Amino acid sequence: MTTPQRIPDRSDVRALLATCRSDTRTGIRDRAMIYLLADVGARPVEVLALFPADLRRGEAPAVRLWNVKRRSEAERDPERLPAWEQRQLELVAGWTRRSPAEALAKRERRELEIGLATADSLDAWLVERGRILGRRHGVARPVFLTTRGSRDALAELQGRDAHKTEAGAPLSPRALQAMLASRSRKAGLGWTLTARHLRRFAAVREIEGGGDVRDARRILGHRSIATTARYLDDAGLHRRAARRELLDRGI
Repeated sequence: MTTPQRIPDRSDVRALLATCRSDTRTGIRDRAMIYLLADVGARPVEVLALFPADLRRGEAPAVRLWNVKRRSEAERDPERLPAWEQRQLELVAGWTRRSPAEALAKRERRELEIGLATADSLDAWLVERGRILGRRHGVARPVFLTTRGSRDALAELQGRDAHKTEAGAPLSPRALQAMLASRSRKAGLGWTLTARHLRRFAAVREIEGGGDVRDARRILGHRSIATTARYLDDAGLHRRAARRELLDRGI
């Protein structure tokens, strides 16, 4: 029997956001990522694989996520993609340990509306992102990037050549998880809030807002409605409704 995952409440997420200073680029970036994770329950790879072309602004802001867990029947040639999509494909292939062709064969996107607070935080980060990149072409780079250069500290200690990275490099899923761990400590939560916790938070918010298990499944990108029902069972929320719908729809 598995132990239910802890579900953060709104006070946990607010505490996390409160650690993101609005007068630093890192704080502005991290705030946008946390808002996005909590709003649509995206997986780390899905957030980090966002490119500017995946953002929709206007009266109904939305994001288009790369649904890395679902299979697509479409078989396409990676070399025929636009340059920014080729770069996106390279990043996802590296993070998921697949070849570009395998990653493309499994690609399926979903477009989700986002809240105004999430959209505003993204807009604030895009302004800072533009300042980081300057004249460099930002269309072919992910939305979320490093805010300053860094050097391999371990290599320096061992006397090896330390590769200096420039600001504006892609973030890794490990860096995102490390950011959440650091923010959790700064917020004084007493536990580490992860991207998986925020996925469950998003599912609970969807149900509390009047949605059903199928709506939660859509935003989370699950293949099976049973997986979504387990998320809701972990929260102890609308358990009977989730199971009723599961029986009505079939597995």
